[in-house]
Amino acid sequence: MFADVTDMDYIHLDIYLPDNGTVDSHYLRFGLQENYIVYPQEFVLGEWNSFDIPLNAINLNFAALTNFRLSIDPVADLNGTAPTLPYNMYVDNVYFYADASCSSSPAAAAATPEMPESAVVSLFSDAYTTGVASFRTNDGTLFNQNNSAELVQIGGNNTYFYDNIYHLAFEFSSVDITAMHGMSVDLWAEKPMTIDIRGGNGNTNQQFGKFELHCGWNHVEFDITDAQKTSMSNAMTQLYIHAPGPDVNLSIPADIYLDNLYFFQDPLVIDFTKRLAVQKVCHVQTDANIRRIQVYSSDQATKYIDVALDTPASSYDLDIRELAVGTYKVLIYDTEGRIADVKAVHVVY
Repeated sequence: MFADVTDMDYIHLDIYLPDNGTVDSHYLRFGLQENYIVYPQEFVLGEWNSFDIPLNAINLNFAALTNFRLSIDPVADLNGTAPTLPYNMYVDNVYFYADASCSSSPAAAAATPEMPESAVVSLFSDAYTTGVASFRTNDGTLFNQNNSAELVQIGGNNTYFYDNIYHLAFEFSSVDITAMHGMSVDLWAEKPMTIDIRGGNGNTNQQFGKFELHCGWNHVEFDITDAQKTSMSNAMTQLYIHAPGPDVNLSIPADIYLDNLYFFQDPLVIDFTKRLAVQKVCHVQTDANIRRIQVYSSDQATKYIDVALDTPASSYDLDIRELAVGTYKVLIYDTEGRIADVKAVHVVY
């Protein structure tokens, strides 16, 4: 007996792990036989955790599904404390379902970007009047795919449409990324999927991350670290979006719409030090309205906190209880993407 879940978009699981006080997070491994896909997730121990995993992220035969395997791999906490094994695990409410909000094409254009033009190097967007020369979609030779792009109008806004694709590869004139903090793109998906984004310059490429897309428009934003910039000699000429599977042999073709693809400059970066474990709050006071605050390791290689304020404000108390004692970088954005002046940043009990 088997189940055909070809038309389903997600699998839902409720998982409970007892709190034994030794571990902060876990990895969820999910797959058929030995072909696991590692699905990183933060668990709240001692409580029920609900997961909705896009099926395209899993190596399964959806037309004839008879079994799957699930395991939890505990990892050490931020202080390097090793976990205690084995674990008891409770699982309930396991089912497949389709996303009722999915449609065959966008009903409206992507939201207009908020970044000021002075802080942006645009690859493709009607919102910006200046952009990079020679931006184009690669003809498919990089991945042996037909990546032909169709320029369509959605609500009077130019948007790229890609029909039934596995991969997207973009080429453009060299962009100096020395002062760039990251990239941003709006992607419309016809079904839930997981994408992998990489960038390069013909000599090397760097992985910027894996991102989950839901049905409809998704705003994807990612950082380019100093180490990645150095590896690419501070120049980019290529961008790759692998959609939507975890591996080329597992991908499922899908329709993608793309808009507002651009680099954006660094926000204000401030060093601060947490000297005592009991310090709980980092207070930020500015002359502008704060839109977003991120906290990184001192080398900006690891992101620990990312908070978007629902209502922009000139001050904010950032919860730093989970941070270990040490020095961090605080990145601060206002409603236009940058902040020019900060009155105070300090930690309090």
